[in-house]
Amino acid sequence: MTRGGEHGAPTRRAPPRSATKPADAAHRRLGHLHAPLHLAERELSYAAAYDGFLPVGSRASAEQAVRGPGFLARGGGWEKLGWRPDPGDSCAYWAEVVDGTLAAHTPCDADNNGVLAEYVSRGGRAERVTPEEVY
Repeated sequence: MTRGGEHGAPTRRAPPRSATKPADAAHRRLGHLHAPLHLAERELSYAAAYDGFLPVGSRASAEQAVRGPGFLARGGGWEKLGWRPDPGDSCAYWAEVVDGTLAAHTPCDADNNGVLAEYVSRGGRAERVTPEEVY
């Protein structure tokens, strides 16, 4: 802390920029855990407005997108849902309804080794469904 705020009150300095940037793969993986939650939140908003979830994408199309040209949230359900992933995302997405419960899936290949990690959001909780060493 330093002196110099209003009336000499202590002020806090922001940490150096390098201290706040994600620097390693482990930190990047945490972002993948939030991705299916973001999709699920959008699905919940859609369900509140239209009285039902909107299944979008499929496992096959998501896995093909991660391994191929990249994921594009275009057409049909994606436009109705009004959701897109962040630019540069290394994941793909799909959502399904199983026994009335929404499951938002996020297959990723953050290290580009061809082995997909998968994260799923059900009931407001996201979890990894593949081993910890796969990302």
